[in-house]
Amino acid sequence: MQVNRVVVIVLDSVGIGETPDAAAYGDVGSHTLGNMAVAVGGLNLPNMESMGLGNIAILQGVEPQVAPSAVYGKMAEVSAGKDTTTGHWELMGLHLHQPFPLYPDGFPPEIMEPFEEQIGRGTLGNYPASGTVILDELGEEHMRSGRPIIYTSGDSVFQIAAHEDVIPIDELYEICHTARDLLRGKHEVSRVIARPFIGEPGNFTRTSNRHDYSIVPPEPTLLDNLKDAGLMVHAVGKINDIFVGQGITSHVYTVDNMDGVDRTIAAMRDRPEPGMIFTNLVDFDAKFGHRNNPQGYADALAEFDRRLPEILDALAEDDLLIITADHGNDPVTPSTDHSREYVPVLITGNSARHGVNFGVRGTFADLAATIADILRVPPPPRGTSFKDDILVSLQSAAQEDLIAMVEADPMLMAGLIDHTLLRADVTTAEVNQLCTEALHHDFASVCINPVHVPLAAERLAGSPVKVCAVVGFPLGATTAEQKAFETEQVIKNGAQEVDTVINIGALKDGDLELVEADIAAVVEAAHVGKALCKVIIEAALLTDEEKVLACTLAARAGADFVKTSTGFSTSGATIGDVALMRDTVGDQMGVKASGGVRTGEAAMAMLRAGANRIGSTKSVTIMQDLLD
Repeated sequence: MQVNRVVVIVLDSVGIGETPDAAAYGDVGSHTLGNMAVAVGGLNLPNMESMGLGNIAILQGVEPQVAPSAVYGKMAEVSAGKDTTTGHWELMGLHLHQPFPLYPDGFPPEIMEPFEEQIGRGTLGNYPASGTVILDELGEEHMRSGRPIIYTSGDSVFQIAAHEDVIPIDELYEICHTARDLLRGKHEVSRVIARPFIGEPGNFTRTSNRHDYSIVPPEPTLLDNLKDAGLMVHAVGKINDIFVGQGITSHVYTVDNMDGVDRTIAAMRDRPEPGMIFTNLVDFDAKFGHRNNPQGYADALAEFDRRLPEILDALAEDDLLIITADHGNDPVTPSTDHSREYVPVLITGNSARHGVNFGVRGTFADLAATIADILRVPPPPRGTSFKDDILVSLQSAAQEDLIAMVEADPMLMAGLIDHTLLRADVTTAEVNQLCTEALHHDFASVCINPVHVPLAAERLAGSPVKVCAVVGFPLGATTAEQKAFETEQVIKNGAQEVDTVINIGALKDGDLELVEADIAAVVEAAHVGKALCKVIIEAALLTDEEKVLACTLAARAGADFVKTSTGFSTSGATIGDVALMRDTVGDQMGVKASGGVRTGEAAMAMLRAGANRIGSTKSVTIMQDLLD
């Protein structure tokens, strides 16, 4: 099933162990989830446990699962920094090579003097501090003097705290705008943050009227690509502030984690349009990580975990849920700042595979590339998609599952068809029409002669439809070197799949070494060029024993598929040939039925016999038959 909406929930600061470069950030030994689990005597997260959280790292109280319900893994950050803005930007495909400035000694006079002059008030503080501790230290004096409290942390932030009865919210926000305008150039911190509070000395409480003033991302992110494609990008929590509205089509703010969960579920139910819901749950970081409160942090995670079944119930059939984080903030280490850590990733939905470990991704940006791939929009400039590790696809499904999927949804057959046009007299207009039909029906590929590859590659660029070229076609009677050279050329011109004909005469002669070397030369050239290789055995010319030999040699040479026919010999694909080929190669490679497959009924028969790719000149007719 095609995914049309992705729900991304960022558990702010929920890291899962130090990265290799943690020493450069002073974070050796940091492990937000692991250290917290030990400190509280074990985490209670049964729902994330069942998804595979305990398979990513050893976590006390979270057991690894034999059959996790989700796809799982972890990602490392490559951008310079470990703050919220940097993490979220990289999650959406943007790398920062220059870190945001930090102020361990407070902000210099060149910032503070014009700031105080412009806001018409003196200031208090101006040093790194915990947000709650500094209220205890300076809150009473602030109430007496009316001076806002300025402080920073180990992150690139200029934070302004003010009592709501002393400096009204609107004025505090204006003061923040003033700071944001001043903090440019070498002093461009990632965020200016309004930190309003209420209460009396000794009992101050920060309110939900916090507001972040970030800088605009310096280049487009995945969010921009989604918005430009006309898709929804609905932000929940502080996401809109982190991206300064860039690439966001709608947003809501939240007062705490549970309000964030409520608003996410509401959006999942009320906003069914294609696109992305992007949520940040900040309490883990703001209320517990920065305050070194492992029990509070663990309780907040348990509270989210208890709500997870509601989120799963709200998923539509074409939704994908991704749970991840943006950095660490270990509540057990002496530091109260963010930590350079891997972030966990849990992915589920009707279209997601179960129990797949995608390993360790080298950059958060891989997530952006993957979402772009899934939602069929241009990817950001950085990151590599791992969509194929996540989604149940026609290519990854077991044969019996594939048959059931196509029987339940005949439209899926299109994704198994190589829309073919290999006549000698094919015109440019016909190739253009072939591509138009392939795009309309979402066929797996167009299968064409080498001369037409550049045109098809241009027409199909950016689409999921592949370009398949034939080499050594249709006789297979050229040398291995010629076939390999032809393979390299078609890939250079834009082919992503190659169908090659075996040396049939050598097989008949019993020269199996030559046949295997001939296949291997094309396979190597194809795989170097990151193309699939399908081996045409021309079954109509072979005995059953020779068919088995040809398939065995193709498998040994590393081919991706065996294929029945060129369509130019004495006959095409037969059910018996397909079944024999499938029995020979098992599940280790694909089987393509080609030649004479002209109806929906014939295509389904080939599928049931063992084919998982169909080559046909009558692809449109096949789909019309199946959908009538």
